Amino acid sequence: MPNQTPNLVELQLVLGQAPAPAPAPAPGVTASRSYYFDIALVVLLFGAALFAICRSSRRT
Repeated sequence: MPNQTPNLVELQLVLGQAPAPAPAPAPGVTASRSYYFDIALVVLLFGAALFAICRSSRRT
């Protein structure tokens, strides 16, 4: 009676010919975000910091 267990080479050939998995679905389109408030806040804080530094400098 021949050996019925598959050897490693046959197993690799069978597994190597398996079909590729299906690609993942593309993510949905999301609404774009407005950065106007963020930019305005950064400019305002930068200006306030610059004003505070220049105001507190000791000039002679």
